[in-house]
Amino acid sequence: MNMNAMADIDNETHAYVKDVALPKYTELAHFRILSKIGQNDRGITYLAHDKKSDKQVVIKESLPFFCAFRDVNTLQVEAMGFDGAVQYYAHITKHFVRTAHALKRANHPNLVPVLEVFEAFGTAYYVMPYLNGQTLYHNAPAVVDEEWLK
Repeated sequence: MNMNAMADIDNETHAYVKDVALPKYTELAHFRILSKIGQNDRGITYLAHDKKSDKQVVIKESLPFFCAFRDVNTLQVEAMGFDGAVQYYAHITKHFVRTAHALKRANHPNLVPVLEVFEAFGTAYYVMPYLNGQTLYHNAPAVVDEEWLK
């Protein structure tokens, strides 16, 4: 099943839709989703409110659209029904969590720190502080050289 076809399927038990971000005000641990701020083929990035610290944070959600989907009724993320999807989704989620923990241990001025890593709705998430400003994409030159990287 290709992704364009999946975007059109919607029934009472599962919905294969491209924009399956968590709804505004969804509770995740002690966080409340405020809005979706990004999405790619591997997941969704949200702006959220941390109820413990009363600060805005960014939450990255693992949702690889090529092998998993969100049930819009339960918000659960599940592997698709093709051969190997369950194992592939489990592998990707494990890699996402392992990477998040490695970033959490990292301490470098050019890395945004990871504050928390957790699982909910059948998938994994990690939390970073919200840094207001422009993205690296908006600030990078057309050609990146070694001097700019320093």
